[in-house]
Amino acid sequence: METQLRDNSSSREIPFRIWRKLRLGVVRALYPILPQRLYMRWLTAGLRAYGMKISGVPIYISPKCWFDGTDYGLIEIEDKVVISTNVSILTHDFS
Repeated sequence: METQLRDNSSSREIPFRIWRKLRLGVVRALYPILPQRLYMRWLTAGLRAYGMKISGVPIYISPKCWFDGTDYGLIEIEDKVVISTNVSILTHDFS
């Protein structure tokens, strides 16, 4: 009797997605008490986990900026970038 192996990738992906959002939210919430370098290191690691292409080290990314969540792989952040407060980065035109 053969046993069928089930693909558990979808059941593992849901907790991973929750962990990514939770981790990024915690980093942004701790921004006021974290040193700048530690905040940027944790934030860039969280954004890379979402699939963003980050090359180099951004100088500053505000915790109050908003990235469009349709496809993080379309967003590329280069070295020495500053993204200020209330900036929205979109990957589509809302048409």
